[in-house]
Amino acid sequence: MKTLFKKWVKCRPHFFRANNALGLLLTAVVFSAFNASANSSLLPDSKHVLYINSYHQGYAWSDGIEKGVRETLAATSMQIEVSTVHLDTERYDQEILIQRVAETLRLKQNEKLIDVVIASDAPAIQFVEKLQPELFQNQTIVVTSTIDIPRIEQTLNPYITGISSYTDYLASVEFALSLHPDTQAILFVGSTHAHHNQRLLNTIKVDVIPNLSQYTIKTLADAPLASIQTELDKMPSKTLVFLLSDTLFDSETFTSLSPAETARTLSSMSSHPVYSFWYAHLGHGIVGGKFATGYSQGKAAAQIAVIALEEQVMDGRNLVSPIPFSPAPDAPFIDAEVSEKHGISASNLPNDARIINQQTPIWQEYKTEALLTLIAVFALISAVLGFFLLTRRQSDTIHHISDENSELSHALDVNKETLDIVEHKLEAATTVDSLTGLSNAKHFTNMLDKELKRATRYQTALSLLMLTFDNYDNFMNVYGESNAEKQLARMGKMIATSCQRSSDLLAYRGQGSFAIILPHTTCDNALIVCEKLHDQLKKEALPFGQSQTGMMTISIGVSSMEGDEKNVFPHHMLSLSEAMCEEAQKYGGNVTRSSLVSKNLAPSNSE
Repeated sequence: MKTLFKKWVKCRPHFFRANNALGLLLTAVVFSAFNASANSSLLPDSKHVLYINSYHQGYAWSDGIEKGVRETLAATSMQIEVSTVHLDTERYDQEILIQRVAETLRLKQNEKLIDVVIASDAPAIQFVEKLQPELFQNQTIVVTSTIDIPRIEQTLNPYITGISSYTDYLASVEFALSLHPDTQAILFVGSTHAHHNQRLLNTIKVDVIPNLSQYTIKTLADAPLASIQTELDKMPSKTLVFLLSDTLFDSETFTSLSPAETARTLSSMSSHPVYSFWYAHLGHGIVGGKFATGYSQGKAAAQIAVIALEEQVMDGRNLVSPIPFSPAPDAPFIDAEVSEKHGISASNLPNDARIINQQTPIWQEYKTEALLTLIAVFALISAVLGFFLLTRRQSDTIHHISDENSELSHALDVNKETLDIVEHKLEAATTVDSLTGLSNAKHFTNMLDKELKRATRYQTALSLLMLTFDNYDNFMNVYGESNAEKQLARMGKMIATSCQRSSDLLAYRGQGSFAIILPHTTCDNALIVCEKLHDQLKKEALPFGQSQTGMMTISIGVSSMEGDEKNVFPHHMLSLSEAMCEEAQKYGGNVTRSSLVSKNLAPSNSE
């Protein structure tokens, strides 16, 4: 038998070699697993936080919450791993997705991977509330934005805590009133096309408006944009406007504007300061407000989670003591550009105000270029001085020094070109005409293109006025360029006085020619503005003996679009306004000629 076995082995050597290799491999795997298990027991115990997001990635509010959570937990001394689950309830069927998420979390909890749960906004809160008995029985649950589920804060469950929603809307109104102490009236503009907007509107009516009895109060809910514009024009000059809804519903197009479009639209329509209760509106035309941001709520929720992790007892994972709910953190925010336009002094802002769009001083913006220029100039001066001393010591090197001087001259030319470029950039950075104080021609061209696109998109009216001094060249010849410029400066102030809406753009185009862009203004309303300009110029009574009236007069050309035009470009309106202005001059001057862009109507006259 032994002899037969030896012959069989000799005939099949690969079989035994393979089995030997397999045995060695299994031994190595078992040893590695044992070694890994032993090493893992030596690693510091890490904590696991699950963040359940009601929405999807790219949703600014909950992305801000997640950022605040991750940054706060990363700054602690503990080793904390954070994982995120997106319920995506804004885009997909909640029930199906929630079932899949629940199955995934069951697997994680079977491995005991979750120590604390953070849930943001109503769908995620309802999700963890429903699954707590099964999945999160002994885990601390930290929730944010609880206003849609008020019962969650009254729960007796010691494992549920979190951050309340922002509710002190009266404080937000009082913050705006503190910046405008002479306010006479308040206009609230909102919509009821979403549950949270309806809730805020009801809260304002019940908790805020009764405390503002000393002001004239008006509320607009679900009003068309045209009606809002009408009400804004009717409000007294000392009026504050509050935007209640994160979005407005356009009844003409049957669509909801985005938060950014909502803020930009209302701000462009209003000559009064506009404040909001929604952080998403900041940076889009509103002055500001008191906001609770997603980022601040995420940081506050993470701080509660850290407290819970520190107080957890590993045997039973019970909390030492329940953690109470904390109020939503808030802060005043101000847009520096908009506040300056409404005459709000920076010294009146509270110390804790967070300011955006602060203009960087020109010297600081170009400090690198200025420093390099100074260094170059200093280097050139040092070089010239060195060469001068060298010429006194070495007369036999005159030709060499001459060559060096040529190189220095070239370097100076290059430096001058650099200075010219910097100066050109500085000039391009400003949008104000130094003579009249109005916008310059370049800024006017850019803004006409933007306003025309906006009017075409929202199908709103737009008018363009071109103003020219009658017989301006004769005036310069008689009174001189200096007097002509003085009168142009007075004309600029007169135009600024006559057109007081913040959305209007007043510009000086040179050669005695002015332009005015009037958003949301029909041809009839534009003609009213023209009459005011003629009347104001008569009151100014600027003498000009060669004029038929004995005073300086202006001719005005008006082009208007009523809101239903398409494919209208800036050069269309410019050409038409200039043509109307020339027609007014041919008519004898001191008149207004107007026409609609899209209709070939006979021009109308206005004395």
